[in-house]
Amino acid sequence: MTTPDIEISFSKDELSALANAVNYMARGISDSECSTLTGFDQKEMEKLHARIAEKLADD
Repeated sequence: MTTPDIEISFSKDELSALANAVNYMARGISDSECSTLTGFDQKEMEKLHARIAEKLADD
């Protein structure tokens, strides 16, 4: 089941902070910790980080 998208606005600084946090979850902790804390495995977090980083690069 796919959930619908939700749109929300962030400043560039806020989005950068979120990117840093997501990157940490994707690379700085074990996969089991990542899954427990976020509900996503590290590969999903890496994909999310890439999407955020792409948005930051667009600006």
